[in-house]
Amino acid sequence: MAANGATTPETPIVDVRNLRMAFGPKVVLEDINFKVHKGEIFFIGGNSGCGKSTLFKHIVGLIPPAAGEIYVDGMDAVNFTPKEHQRLLRHVGVSYQGGALFSSMSILENVCMPLREFTDLNAKEREAVGMTKLSLVGLAPAASKLPAEVSGGMLKRAAVARALALDPDLVIFDEPSAGLDPLSSSDLDRLIATLSRLLSTTFIIVSHELRSIFSIADRLLLLDAARKTQVGLGPPKELRESSPDSWVRSFLNPGAAA
Repeated sequence: MAANGATTPETPIVDVRNLRMAFGPKVVLEDINFKVHKGEIFFIGGNSGCGKSTLFKHIVGLIPPAAGEIYVDGMDAVNFTPKEHQRLLRHVGVSYQGGALFSSMSILENVCMPLREFTDLNAKEREAVGMTKLSLVGLAPAASKLPAEVSGGMLKRAAVARALALDPDLVIFDEPSAGLDPLSSSDLDRLIATLSRLLSTTFIIVSHELRSIFSIADRLLLLDAARKTQVGLGPPKELRESSPDSWVRSFLNPGAAA
């Protein structure tokens, strides 16, 4: 890492070291170590209650860890001032589970929200950027619609457009396929893969969907609720076929146990 906190070509965009996550005496996860490299589609997966979404919140500085270090785009995501946290968030696009769009605002207005908060662009300039992002995800015709007037799949695409509004180096999705039918979920996977190629953006995706993991993930961090730690890290097909951990192989190939 450069002395000024900036990334170098060798610097991972996310670097998590010896992370311990806990709420009081209750340990959620410990001994978490991984790096995410520029341009990767990196999944965080695991069984129910393993701490996937909690880890996501630690990465963006919403929850402080009990111990360990987290660096995002060369910035300390653990020890920061409010101003430094705003700078971190400026470099990270986030899409929360369910999309979290404002129901009283149009799709375009929702996409423009980060531009209002983090830039000095005027309304016309914000609208131009917002329409560009909506065009990227195929939603330009729905710009004036309210969230209640579009399908679940379109809502997810709108959330993707909003996460891309500031041209972030990193985009993090929390369960992006939740509530979608298989066809819409597959469409969303293809969109993410296309955006990754077009924009060279790094994606971290919190998901329990094995179909999505095997479809588009470059690497997978697999967590286990029982052991409260990571149990696998690597390309998902390699983990499924040759992990030394039998639980990992079974989790990634549930049909084999039938």
